[in-house]
Amino acid sequence: MKKLILASVVAMAMSAGVAQANTGDLQFIGSVSDITCDIVVENEGVVTNVIQLGTTSVGAKATPVEFALKAADPAACTLGDTTSAEVAWASPTINSVGLGNGGGTAGGTDMTLTATSAEGGPKVIKKGANFANFNAADVNGDGFKFEAQLDAETSQAATVGTFTAAAAFAVAYK
Repeated sequence: MKKLILASVVAMAMSAGVAQANTGDLQFIGSVSDITCDIVVENEGVVTNVIQLGTTSVGAKATPVEFALKAADPAACTLGDTTSAEVAWASPTINSVGLGNGGGTAGGTDMTLTATSAEGGPKVIKKGANFANFNAADVNGDGFKFEAQLDAETSQAATVGTFTAAAAFAVAYK
């Protein structure tokens, strides 16, 4: 009987750890629209999903890198009466500056993401202001233009290392 009780206590202790699961946040991003256009990211004339931010030193900002969100096939992207497009961004590292370092080793570094061709002028994408509106027709021309800049200057705690960040975007035509 004592062995049975001891075995039960051991089994309960081991299963208690199994019952405690990790938790986390998950973001879902999308749009509802009558218009669908396949969007590609273009950087220096090349379609890519990686933007190379370059290198900077502690206390400085890297040279801004331009990219655009464009229609993959402008002929297939008919806008009808649509005049405006909203591009919304989501990232687990979005902060008051832009995007924080999500997986690199550099401390106190951020990336500023600016919608350079937004309606009303350039707009920094950041926490609480994660979207920009554009002229919808731009998607079939030069695209919705953005600029990304590695920033090791704004934070006083910047340290050397690598920087990586990931973000998702959604385009809603209005």
